Amino acid sequence: FAVVAANLRRRAQVERLITVVVITSLPISVYGLLQRYRLDPLPWGGDTVERVTGHMGNAIFLAAYLIMAAMLVLGRLVTAFRAVMTSSERLPLHTARAAVYVFIFAVNLVAIWFTQSRGPQLGLLAGLFFFFVLLALHYRQRWLVITTIALGAAAGAFILALNIPNTPLSPLAEVRGLNRLARVFDEIQGNTGTGRVRVLIWTGVVEMMTPHAPLETPDGQPDVWNAFRPLVGYGPEAMLIGYNRFYPPELGQLEARNASPDRSHNETFDALAFTGVLGLLAQLSLFVLIFYLSLKWLGLITSPTSRNVFLGLVLGGGLVSTVGFVAWQGPQFFGVSLPFGMVLGLIVFLALYALRPRASDEPEPPALETWRALTLISLFAAIVAHFTEIHFGIAIASTRTHFWVFLGVMLVLGHLLPPDRAAAPEPPPPGATASKTARAGRRRAAEAGRSGPADELFTPAGLAVGMTAPVLLTLGFNYINNPSRSTDALTVIANALTLLPMSGGNRPSFGILGLVLLAWLMGGALAYIEEGRETLRAAAPTRWLAGLAAALGLTFLVTALAWLLHAGLLVQIAGVVPQTIEELRASVGMVAGVLTLYYGLLLALGLSWSWVLTLDRPAPARARSGPSGAAWLTAVALPLVAVLASVNLNLQVIQADVIYKTGLQLDEQGQPQAAIPLFQETLRLAPSQDFYYLFLGRSYLNASGAVAAEQRDALFRTAEAELQKARRLNPLNTDHTANLARLNRQWALLTTDAALRADRARQSDEFYRQATRLSPNNAGLWNEWGLLALQLLDDPAAAQAHLEQSLALDPEFDQTYWYLGDLYQTLARRAGDAAEQKALYDKALEAYQQGITVGQAGRSTSALNLRLGMASVYVATQQTQPAIDAYLQVAQLNAGVNQWQVFRALSELFRQVGDLVQARLYGQQALDAAPEAEKAALQAWLSALP
Repeated sequence: FAVVAANLRRRAQVERLITVVVITSLPISVYGLLQRYRLDPLPWGGDTVERVTGHMGNAIFLAAYLIMAAMLVLGRLVTAFRAVMTSSERLPLHTARAAVYVFIFAVNLVAIWFTQSRGPQLGLLAGLFFFFVLLALHYRQRWLVITTIALGAAAGAFILALNIPNTPLSPLAEVRGLNRLARVFDEIQGNTGTGRVRVLIWTGVVEMMTPHAPLETPDGQPDVWNAFRPLVGYGPEAMLIGYNRFYPPELGQLEARNASPDRSHNETFDALAFTGVLGLLAQLSLFVLIFYLSLKWLGLITSPTSRNVFLGLVLGGGLVSTVGFVAWQGPQFFGVSLPFGMVLGLIVFLALYALRPRASDEPEPPALETWRALTLISLFAAIVAHFTEIHFGIAIASTRTHFWVFLGVMLVLGHLLPPDRAAAPEPPPPGATASKTARAGRRRAAEAGRSGPADELFTPAGLAVGMTAPVLLTLGFNYINNPSRSTDALTVIANALTLLPMSGGNRPSFGILGLVLLAWLMGGALAYIEEGRETLRAAAPTRWLAGLAAALGLTFLVTALAWLLHAGLLVQIAGVVPQTIEELRASVGMVAGVLTLYYGLLLALGLSWSWVLTLDRPAPARARSGPSGAAWLTAVALPLVAVLASVNLNLQVIQADVIYKTGLQLDEQGQPQAAIPLFQETLRLAPSQDFYYLFLGRSYLNASGAVAAEQRDALFRTAEAELQKARRLNPLNTDHTANLARLNRQWALLTTDAALRADRARQSDEFYRQATRLSPNNAGLWNEWGLLALQLLDDPAAAQAHLEQSLALDPEFDQTYWYLGDLYQTLARRAGDAAEQKALYDKALEAYQQGITVGQAGRSTSALNLRLGMASVYVATQQTQPAIDAYLQVAQLNAGVNQWQVFRALSELFRQVGDLVQARLYGQQALDAAPEAEKAALQAWLSALP
């Protein structure tokens, strides 16, 4: 914001910034279309066909960005059609320019639709409504204002009717594309899966921001700022750790049970959690100020009366909506109702303004102010779309960046950019005579002639390269990879552009090639046209085409060089097959170096473009003296500081994540010894990230199971030290304390030293006590604590208390019933009285059966273990046929490496009932599946069968 507001002082600069946004949105949208039609060569982990995610990996994020870019494309589209309708010069050029904007806007809309994201779609509708209303008001077209308001009301009524059951529109609710819009109200009220998740999160935030007992660190230190938290919040990005105590147990039934939300999917609640009431007031004041100043600059607020009406409707709308929704649905709907009322108030203000009587002799704004107004309208619509969307989703880095950049441009247009320095006027409005147009063209030709033919050709071409080449460079780094480990750079590039990986092998596909060609030809031509519009109108067609060819050719050369460097590095990486830990480090370092190359190339392009920009700058007045020493020092020091900050705060952080992902993959593949040095390298690059200490400690823990007993304790101690570092960095993160509890539990289970086992079990017990104090509503932690009490502390009473607490929190968690069944089985085996033993076995069987029922009704996490528990109860109580049935169901579920034991148990049970054929069959299957160490005993048992 500050950079834009401080440096943009000419119309050309504003236009250039908008052109960059427009060009960038083109390949992003087209890539979404490729995903929809299964032409995406990249191996995404989730589905990208039903709901396209683009390069962002999330459908909501993609649509949230595109609705902001689309508003600027729409503004350019209106400007282009205005030029077609009013200018007699270069009509084919204007028509081609308008056609390009039509195409870009269309693919923007299609990509947004294919995301099937309701929040951004509502934001898009809001943005389009305000765009066309303000456009109509600017042109004094009353019929268009009324039509737009009527269409907006009709769209709202259609969505409302679509969400009401048993109406004539009900069949449309099942149509693909409309089915998600048909559940918007259910979503808002929390009657759908994702909607319920949002409402539960909002409920927790309400508890988090109302008076409560202070949060405590693991050692019992209270939050000394607790009384001020409702006012100042918990700090940026702090919801992840501040929310744990208020986590609704029901949320675990809908999402991962070990996950805690770091965002509330509502900007109002995010502002409250991060910055408190004061921060929320500041944020809302900012948006109200944006709305007010924008409408004032557009000439819609011209008096204290209109200002007061605006404030009364926007603020009053927010207040009335909030009171109504909170009274109807509860305080968890405060975050949705407040912005809804504010937007509704803004709509009412515009409607009242449009319907007010006006004088018939009001003059049309001059052409210069029309250009300024159209740009302001586009930016205002983008801000409104963003404001609507973020109250159903998350404000991400790209939308935040665009928001502040757009805000800076709006300030420049409305307050800082003088009209007399804006630039030459736009084409005249409809009704202007051709002679005026011709005279204007001759004046522009004369001005262009004074600039010289070299500048006329080279400067727009160079500026176009500076806008297009970074986009193509980024596309290359996104899509050019080397899964086949080719040793030729050109082959790597060709394969990336023309092959689509399939399960049965590669097949030809030109989707990515088409995307790149569109970005290059369409983006490059558009950039060149926009940069040279004034001079190109007067230039000869051959000279214009020569400039365009120069722009596209130079863009191609720059991009090809960058791609070859990138592909060469990929070939170099493919040539390394690590055999040692040091070679693995070097190989992963080369992978992380791809990002360094990307940054370096972008920096080189930026510096080159900066030089070209100086050619487009008006000559400054001659200064009486040269720059001061302070100016020179600033000019030298600031770039160095920027580079150092970028390396430490951005480049190394991303490189650390790249290396972490590789280490995580190795750890999950059962190679913790190889993962450990990679996690260590990750921490060298990002030592302040407690998250990486957690995974380093986990790798040490995993490695402890594959080493000799004398080395195991050393690994456990190292893992404990790393996890303690993580906890010191972030003591309120429950994961760190819980992982220390798990480490000590594992240590106690594996050690053969009785004293050490007791000590580690005691420490694990204390860590679980601290973890459940940090996250008292986490049913999984209570289950783990109960298992510790049962397995290592020999305290069935404590185990039962912990498991019953878990059951009270979340009766839909099938793992709890598994542990309860195991507890009752343990107690039954210890019982001396036969009646008591039978009663305990019956309780165990009941717990297992309840767990199976719960799992079948929801998300089952323990189906295999529950059925194994049932089978063991039947065996213990000598119910052979039910035991056989239970083990047959276990065999169908596949017990993995222990499947041979299931076959062995079935073989024995069939032997007991006299079915020797089945006994031999399952005995042979057990023999085939058993590890080598067990095969001899199994063979002897099998041979002994009659």
